[in-house]
Amino acid sequence: MKRNTKYLWIYTGILFSIALVLILIAWVTQFTTRDEIESQTTGAKEGLVKVSNENSSLKEQLKEKDAQIANLNTEIEKYKTKETEWLSSKGIDETLATAYEKYLNGEKEEAKNMVKSSCDRTKLTKIQQKVYDIIIND
Repeated sequence: MKRNTKYLWIYTGILFSIALVLILIAWVTQFTTRDEIESQTTGAKEGLVKVSNENSSLKEQLKEKDAQIANLNTEIEKYKTKETEWLSSKGIDETLATAYEKYLNGEKEEAKNMVKSSCDRTKLTKIQQKVYDIIIND
């Protein structure tokens, strides 16, 4: 029986030694895993801060671009107004030229009516006003 008891103690010692080694391995693994998790968490936080800063920067750029778009739209409207005025002026030029031809051909009343119905003297250029005055004041 002593022999069996001796083997039992050796077997028990080996089992406890293995268990102790496994506990030590688990303890070391836990610390390395915790360090890896902390480094990953830190990396994720840094990445989140970078993304947040980039998002803020992009929002500012978007505001600037929206302001530029608004300014350009205002300029477009100004040019459209100028274009309309120019086209209107061109139409007035043609009307005044036609009326002046009629005036020169002796159709003075028809020329006066044509100019009065289609032209507002206050909106005419200086040259157009002179032609207008020639036709109306005769």
